[in-house]
Amino acid sequence: MGSHATLTQIGTGNTGDIVQGGLQYGKDMGSTATLTQRGTVSAATIAQGFLGVTSGGNEATITQTADANSAEAFVYQGFGGNSTSTHDKATITQGGSGDNYAQVVQGTSANVGTANSNDNVATITQADGTSNSEALIDQGRDAGGSAQGNTATIDQQSGNLNKALVSQGRAEGGPGSFVSITTADGAVITGASSINSVGSVTQSGTSNKGLLYQAGTSNGATMNQNGNSNEARLYQNSTGATGNDAMISQTGNGNILRGSATGSFAQQSGDANTLNVTQNSTGGSGHTANVNQMGMGNTITQTSN
Repeated sequence: MGSHATLTQIGTGNTGDIVQGGLQYGKDMGSTATLTQRGTVSAATIAQGFLGVTSGGNEATITQTADANSAEAFVYQGFGGNSTSTHDKATITQGGSGDNYAQVVQGTSANVGTANSNDNVATITQADGTSNSEALIDQGRDAGGSAQGNTATIDQQSGNLNKALVSQGRAEGGPGSFVSITTADGAVITGASSINSVGSVTQSGTSNKGLLYQAGTSNGATMNQNGNSNEARLYQNSTGATGNDAMISQTGNGNILRGSATGSFAQQSGDANTLNVTQNSTGGSGHTANVNQMGMGNTITQTSN
């Protein structure tokens, strides 16, 4: 039987931390944690199964309300070397005008040891026209780990200059690359095998950036961007006979689809991959799609006006 924790903070500059199941080789099963903050410049962290711990069937919820500008929120479930996260659920909701940061980590090794992330659900919503904010979901990391049956969803509503990253099945690559888990501009380093996972990013507004990275087979990626001068980045690396599926939709003007770096191509490597790209202009400048498929039996469908 797990533990249950609830924390509510009102005011400016608050810091709230809930830790359930820490230290090496412990277990945190069936716990719930709810952390609510009302005010600006706040920081919230929920850690369930932290540092070499098994985390299973836990639920973590962080809500930072409509006046939560310059807020930070972190959920760690099965984090650290030799950790496992299974059937965990994490939800972060942030409001306010912007400069917020949200991150969910499920079954991830920072620098040493393997980590496993299986059958987890992570959702980040940045609402109320939040701008200049970042949202990151990382499920399954390190070359020796696994990431199966996970679902990740990021929704950034009616804001500008936002960044969103969904990463399912990636290797760490050494201490120097830890930045790639903490910023949406991190390098793409594939490794762990992600199977039957789903990643989704929805953004509305101007000059937003959405990134979807999946390594493995039978994964699905969906990106919807509505607005102008938005950027979608896609990397799927199929490691078996069953490929991955991706659907990218951009509506507005001057949007672009490309890979992990400036000037690169959105990439699907391996066999039997499917990519559907829809780019619709609303009357201004056109769109750009730079796409590369490497392997056999791959399919691209492109629609534009």
